[in-house]
Amino acid sequence: MSPTLEEIAAQAAARARKALQQLTEVVSNTDSVALLATLSSLRLAHAEGEEIDVDSFARWQAKLEFLTWLAATSPSSNTNAAVVDAELIERVEDLLETYFNDESLAVAGSDGDADGDPDVRSLQRSLLVEAMHVRGEGTPEMVQFLARGIYSPHVAWFTANLGFTCDDAIEIADRIFALHADRLRDAYERGHAAADAVQAEWKAAAERAVESRSSDEIALVEAVAGRGLDWVTSYVGSKEAFSRMREVRGFTIEELSAAVPDAVREKVPAFGSSSRSRVETRGRRPLRKHWRGAV
Repeated sequence: MSPTLEEIAAQAAARARKALQQLTEVVSNTDSVALLATLSSLRLAHAEGEEIDVDSFARWQAKLEFLTWLAATSPSSNTNAAVVDAELIERVEDLLETYFNDESLAVAGSDGDADGDPDVRSLQRSLLVEAMHVRGEGTPEMVQFLARGIYSPHVAWFTANLGFTCDDAIEIADRIFALHADRLRDAYERGHAAADAVQAEWKAAAERAVESRSSDEIALVEAVAGRGLDWVTSYVGSKEAFSRMREVRGFTIEELSAAVPDAVREKVPAFGSSSRSRVETRGRRPLRKHWRGAV
């Protein structure tokens, strides 16, 4: 006998609770700011001219909104926060997907107020599911369109009280986005380069006699034999890319000041600051051997 919709919903609700518990544990033992910044970089950023998948963009807005709430209500008590790397990101994304899918199924199949109007209950379920997945004007272009419509009539107030206009603020945001996109692209390119390099290293090592291989070459050949070449190269590439996420997220006032037009720079007092502080440090590091973790 097939399970009823209510039974399916109850099973989904149990899975959603389990996923939420696991997600809470992960967030509580992670640098939540780094986690949210990395996921935002990966899921809400795109290169200039790149076509945006609006549906995916909106879904990730909803997921990151939920994750932000979860991080804010579940502060970490562990000073040794877990490193935000490819494995952690994959686990968090899987848990978010599980939670949202099962919670949606649980809501859609719930009976709610059994004595209430069936049409009202159906509408309530639809609204709850939509609230979990749907967001409004979310892409940068949409937000900018609304911002100009709302704030452009108040140019005089902005100029008198802030020193810059809505269009200036959008210009600054665009430059921040461009800096971020360039660094994210660089991280991905370095990840691909690391994957290509380790494949070349493996090929050269595999062609040599076992007794003439170095300890690193032996470990690499064993890793490929145990996991497969595709897995090892993917592992190395993702490790290299994620090791640079701190660099992607941070820049100084001077770096941003150099990127914006002179007309905007002169209006914003912060660009005259001599501070070299930044949220995250940035530097160019050489490619590192990440494949040992794959053994």
